Order: sequence, then C-alpha cells, then structure tokens
Amino acid sequence: MCYSRNSLSAHKHTFMSQHMHTSPTPCKMTKYIHVALGVKAFNNLSRNQYNNIRQVLKLECENVLPTAKKLLRLEKQCYPDDITVTDTRAVIPLKNLTQLTTKRVIEAHNSEIYDKIKILPSESTPKVIHAEMIVTWGMDGTTGQSQYNQGKTNSRNQERDRTQPNQTTNNEIIEDKSLLTVSMSVQQLRHEDENGNYICLWDNENSQSVYSVRPIQLEHAKETRVNVRRIYEDIKNQISKLEPQRFICEDMLLEITYKFYPTMLDGKVYTDLTETSGYCRCQLCRSGPNEMSDINNLDNGRFEKTHRKFVKEHLYFNTQPLHTSMNVLTTLYDLSYKQYVQKHWLEITEEEQIVLDVEKARIKQAMWDAFNVRVLEPRQGGAGSSDTGNVARKVLENPELLAKTLYLNEEIIKRICYVLNQIRSLEPVDDLDEFDRYCKETYRMFLTTYSWFKIPVTLHRALAHAKHYMEALPLPLGRMSDFDNNLHMIKKRRVALSCEDWFFDASVLTNEL
Repeated sequence: MCYSRNSLSAHKHTFMSQHMHTSPTPCKMTKYIHVALGVKAFNNLSRNQYNNIRQVLKLECENVLPTAKKLLRLEKQCYPDDITVTDTRAVIPLKNLTQLTTKRVIEAHNSEIYDKIKILPSESTPKVIHAEMIVTWGMDGTTGQSQYNQGKTNSRNQERDRTQPNQTTNNEIIEDKSLLTVSMSVQQLRHEDENGNYICLWDNENSQSVYSVRPIQLEHAKETRVNVRRIYEDIKNQISKLEPQRFICEDMLLEITYKFYPTMLDGKVYTDLTETSGYCRCQLCRSGPNEMSDINNLDNGRFEKTHRKFVKEHLYFNTQPLHTSMNVLTTLYDLSYKQYVQKHWLEITEEEQIVLDVEKARIKQAMWDAFNVRVLEPRQGGAGSSDTGNVARKVLENPELLAKTLYLNEEIIKRICYVLNQIRSLEPVDDLDEFDRYCKETYRMFLTTYSWFKIPVTLHRALAHAKHYMEALPLPLGRMSDFDNNLHMIKKRRVALSCEDWFFDASVLTNEL
C-alpha cells in the first residue's frame, strides 16, 4: 500500500511515542526507515532540513531517525531501471516497473503476506505459491501547458530539416502545450485455491489515492485517436510479453502473474479505443440517442448481452464514477431548465432561448443559495467548467434538496443518486440481479416521466450496463476505475534531465509500501 498524509501522521505519532526516550533497535530502525522516507518525500524536505530535524531529535535520544545516506540508498531502490528519456517523451519498460513495484510490496508486507500463506490448507501450501496481481492502468491527456517560442533541440544531435524548426527527425510535430500520460496502479495480490476461491494476500488500502499511481510513460502529444491507439497497442504488446515473476517471501517462493485491466480511461479515450462512430453513442451496445431514449428497447432487451454480443475487452473500459457523477449532474441541469420548452436544442427558437437563459441564471443562483457552489460557469482560461468532481459529490449527497432546487421528480433523483453511490462504492454489490432490476426500473421511470428528453450516453451506461461492467471485473467499480489521479502529479519540464527527475520523484512518492 501507499501511505497517505493522515497515515504518515499516525505513524509519526506512534514512532515518537515509542522511541522518544529509548534508543530503537536495528530491527525497528529497518521497519521505520520506510516511514522516514515517506515523511521526507511527502514534505519535500531537503537533505539539510532532514538532518536538522534529525539532530534536534538526537538531543532527546539517539538514532531516532535513519541517516540521510540510508534514506538515499533506499530512495535509489525505488527507481526503475532502463528509463528512456528524450526531449518529447519518457518511458519505463512495463516489465521493469511491475517487477520493482511487486518487489517493494513484498518487502514492505513480507510478514503480513507470509502469515496469510501459513493459514492456507496444508495441501495448498507448497514451497512455490502461485499468486495473481491485479493491476489497473490507463491514459489521460491535458492541454494548456506553456508553449515555448523556440523549438526543442534534438537530444541526440540527429540531422533534421532546419526549415521546420518545431519538427523531429521523423517529421512529427512536437506539441509543447499537450501532455499525454500513461500510468498504472496495483490493486490486490491474491491466491486461487483448489476450489477456485480467491484468498487475498495483500490489498492496497489506498488504491484511490493519487500516490498509488505509478507513471509508465510521459509524452508531449495530443490525445488524438491515432496516439491513443498507438499507445494502447504498445502497452498491450508489453503486457502479452510479461512472464510470471518469482519473489522470496520468508522460506517460500511466490510466483506472481499479472492481470491488467485498462479501466483508468475517460469517455473520450473509451470512444477512441472502441472506434465508436460518435461520442453521443454508447460504446458498449452502440445505441444512438434515439435508441437509448426509446422505452421499447428497454423492454425488449436491446441493451442486454443476449441481443448484442459485447466485446469482452470493452467491458474493462468501465463506467467512471468521477466522470459519471459530473456528467449526470450536468444532465440534471439541462433537464431542469429545458423542461419549460421540452424540445431538442436544434428545435429551440430565439424566443425560447431567451426563456432558457433566464431559467439557467435562476438555477445558478438557486444552486449557490442551496449548496453554496458555483455551477454552469466556465473556468478562467477556458479549461473546463466549475462543475468539478468535488462539486458533484457535494450536490449528489443531498438528492432531496437537489430535486427541490431543480424542480425535478424527487423519487427519480433519489434512485439515480443511489445508483451512483453503488458505482462509486469500494465494496461489492450484494445482489447484482436485484441491483440490475433497480437500475432498469429507474431507467423506465426516467423515460416515462421525461419522454421528450434524449438521455445522454453517461446516464444510459450507468442505468443499463452497470451490472455488465461489475460482472466483468474482479473488484468493485470504485476500486478499478479512474479517479482524479495522474494529472494531479504532472509537472511541466523543459529538458530531458528534468523529465527524468520527474520520473524519479514520482517513483518515490508512489512507492507501494
């Protein structure tokens, strides 16, 4: 697992209370050296700052904290091998990254994993234990980075056309303002017994933390369909070449295989990878707006597996709780102020548009008065809107007040919020069939009450296909899906050396301890 700030504070308090008046043994020093590295990394302490803190603590007792040299040696163990860095991209081989990550997990949780192996039935505990590591991965892009006036120089001094100053030797335009990242996160280490039941040997308790995300690739490129497909096929090729890796755990040998699930994807990447004809169509059943809004298709099972054969790989590109909540909330805003016209936006006249603008302004003020949040407003710089994930969480926690503020059916809003809570949940749903019936009933109520409204693809996926996604994945959707992760850690770098430093920093901060 990866230490959060709260857990680090708790470890620090425990450490100080136990060792303030006694000198720690070498064994305890080894145990807490990982905590010391985490405190140093999370607080961005320099070597002098760390030594000053250590010297102050030595006034009370000796060797409370390990030396800076020991931390440096441990920090270098967090760096993956064979990092390829150029002016435009930095890449870590997936084999090296998975091996290092798994090694760090086993080193930090050696006794915990060994204790769980010992309680296995005697016939299931040979000297070589076969286990499976569940890994989620994905990609995301960002724009609006600073764009430089001069083109980048070629890091290997290769010949190129000087009449094209912002061009590489393979005639690929360098996009300074765009950044495309690929990352992964280990979720669980489990063992399958003879009866086919899975026994958890290690579980990432902070799987939804940004510090659990490990970088695979960082590239100056736009999030286009071509780049997305290129990167996806490259990662798939590396995954297919991964072989089982062996690690020592006490007196036993762990042979670990890896199961990768590309679940950390947003809707745009989802559409590009499934080659869906439009962003308004469902990527799973390929239904358009008119088909999704036809209640007859819901009754005759048009959205089910039996009617349309789903591509198994597409079920891993699952419904994202963060993006789903944001998009559903935006849908409710549209539904609220358009219910006075009850027309598609292409059929709205100029007079009706004036009415909609007035109603939209009312909703903005009503949401501010009710929830103290700003909605339906563009961000400064034109990047996105004020309807963020945190706003969506806060608003959807009170469905009664939301329905009253937007003048919508309270029962429908309550049911939609319940479905979103199940999608975000870190625990599995008790009865998938019952949950699917609940989703279909909610879908039917929505189409019956607002028959004039074209249901968007995000709400359609949540109500029609939530069960299909949950059945395909080994862990709950809240564990396997995307979260506000990798772009939070992105730092723009100018030269290749700084890009390499970013990878080293991220490797320490995301150290799976």
